[in-house]
Amino acid sequence: MLGKRWIVAPDDDTLSRQNGWRSLGKNRYAACRFHLLVSSKRDAHQMDGPSFTEPEIPARATYTWTKKRVETTKYVSTFESSLKRTVSTKATTEVNSKIGAEIGLGATGLTSKVQSELQSKVSSELLQSAESELGQTNSYEVQNSEEIQSSLSLSPNGKALGVDKLVLYFFLKLWPWRFNVYLHKIEYLQLEYKRQWFWWQVRNTILRRELTTRQPVYQIVYYEPDDWPSLRENSYEPQVSDISLSVLPLKPNGYPKVSDPRTTSLEDLARIAFPASKEEKAKAADRKKVYGSKKGTKKGSARPTSSSKRGKKGTARKGSTKTAAKSAARKR
Repeated sequence: MLGKRWIVAPDDDTLSRQNGWRSLGKNRYAACRFHLLVSSKRDAHQMDGPSFTEPEIPARATYTWTKKRVETTKYVSTFESSLKRTVSTKATTEVNSKIGAEIGLGATGLTSKVQSELQSKVSSELLQSAESELGQTNSYEVQNSEEIQSSLSLSPNGKALGVDKLVLYFFLKLWPWRFNVYLHKIEYLQLEYKRQWFWWQVRNTILRRELTTRQPVYQIVYYEPDDWPSLRENSYEPQVSDISLSVLPLKPNGYPKVSDPRTTSLEDLARIAFPASKEEKAKAADRKKVYGSKKGTKKGSARPTSSSKRGKKGTARKGSTKTAAKSAARKR
């Protein structure tokens, strides 16, 4: 979990398809791709999390507790899928719709429009979308608190403690993780694609823009639970009362040293999604075959069934019987 990783959205498979590009009308299409850097680091010390069960027992009881592991479901991958979904839909839609409305702009005016929209809208859109997507998502969920086993024995002659009951607080120690999200780079490509004649197409690049931002966007705080529960008696105040994922604005404090991620260029993806020559069509078809065969292999539909094999054998036997009958007829 510790380290740096890239999130590029939309991904290559999406932009290899024509429906992965946004239609702007009048045979124009556009793609806006975001390169996000996620840097993760764990805090040095654990914190006391909220209690997940609080049984009450008689005050004059004696109890023994066998410490066992607790099963939890962790949602550390939730924010990454949410981030991809947010960037691929809301942010790109906002940018493309505003830029696509400026059909009459020349190359210079369109370039300045792209840059202003990217700089002014993207960071705020990403932050708002992350807050709405992740604000109600917990870092983890305790699956079976009944694994906490305790045995009680009452002492009839035990001394009164001045209270009628004893409350036990079971909780988990938490490791806080901080995921810093940076907007590394934005790419934008707008093209025109139309049929000139029925047997070939024309593709023209209208605008190609790359904006390196290296801009901090937000920080996601995630709490990784320990497997061993801890116990307190009578009173307990957790250090972390809310285990939902926290989304905080990320203050500028330097930028990690990284190289650009290895991705297919937008021009190469456009040649696959909008082929304009026989060579490009052949490459696009080969890519679709490879991608389709992978899907078919996963589903298990590529292998013939035993019934189809039996059908082939049955057809062969039927054909050989007809041939034998014709030969017998000739002899007669």
